[in-house]
Amino acid sequence: MFEPIKIGQSPFSGGLFDIKESYLQSCTSSGKLHKMMTLSQKSRAKAEYNNLHLINGMCITQRYGFPILSPCVDCPELSCVPYSSRNERGNQSCGVHFFEDDYKFDNPIWKHLDQTTYSLRNRPYLFSPDHSLYVGPLSALNISSIYKSRFEGAFWNLCGYKVIPTASWGDVDSFEYCFDSLPLHSVIAVCGVGIYGRKGALELWHTGLRELEERLRPLLIVIYGEKREIPGINTPVRFIKPYSKSKFKKNKV
Repeated sequence: MFEPIKIGQSPFSGGLFDIKESYLQSCTSSGKLHKMMTLSQKSRAKAEYNNLHLINGMCITQRYGFPILSPCVDCPELSCVPYSSRNERGNQSCGVHFFEDDYKFDNPIWKHLDQTTYSLRNRPYLFSPDHSLYVGPLSALNISSIYKSRFEGAFWNLCGYKVIPTASWGDVDSFEYCFDSLPLHSVIAVCGVGIYGRKGALELWHTGLRELEERLRPLLIVIYGEKREIPGINTPVRFIKPYSKSKFKKNKV
């Protein structure tokens, strides 16, 4: 087991305020960090490329360089909505998840992570983003998706947000890396939508859940999808009924 690598010091801890308050005071009203606004436009663009201006304070794994997520040890009874529906009437006080098509959240989350993070400051909790993984010879793309998901969730950890780590996988070969940097003994969320109607998809999903349980020993698995039997799983499971845009219903976690 390789020791994680610590990248710098968190800019939002060690002061008079709690972590989240310290983060909020470090931002402009648009969510940009005050220290970045002192740079020239060119210097700021270089510093913000790939969000590396936000990495200080993260721990990363040695093998893949994935930022490590903090464990979530409780899962309160709160309602949640997908990111794309967060601002609809009645949804403003709900937690936010990312179990939807990537095009609905990828650009604002990754390319504008600082501003988007600030805009989510009043949410009771966030799921780490669920960037899609693919079955087949696309490991480089999958690894990139996992890196982004872990980076985004780890930054929210640094900012003092409550984050529920999300696990996803492609095919069995992806098990080599897809659980890397997820916390042990934590609540872990998984998407359970879209696993029917494709040959072998449900079996692969069940296999991934068993692998997740063996590797991470989660306290609870939260599944976004309709309730169903899951063979071979000993971990407690809680289901979130998929969100309906036609009629808002409180989806209890």
